[in-house]
Amino acid sequence: MNKKVKTTNRRNGRLLIRTEICDFCGSCVAVCPMDCIELTESEISIDLSICDFCMNCVKVCPIHIISEVTE
Repeated sequence: MNKKVKTTNRRNGRLLIRTEICDFCGSCVAVCPMDCIELTESEISIDLSICDFCMNCVKVCPIHIISEVTE
């Protein structure tokens, strides 16, 4: 019996979001291919259960509030 197995390039990881200095510009939301970043006027959150850790949000943030936790 042959079973088909789905594979993915998804990485596991953690992101640090420094919400206290976020200016809520929406740059991160615009570049997220997984549509996993939610932004309101006073809050930002990333759904890590669907995030593929492409790091687009980290690269595009003009004030560098999002970073990968590597420990």
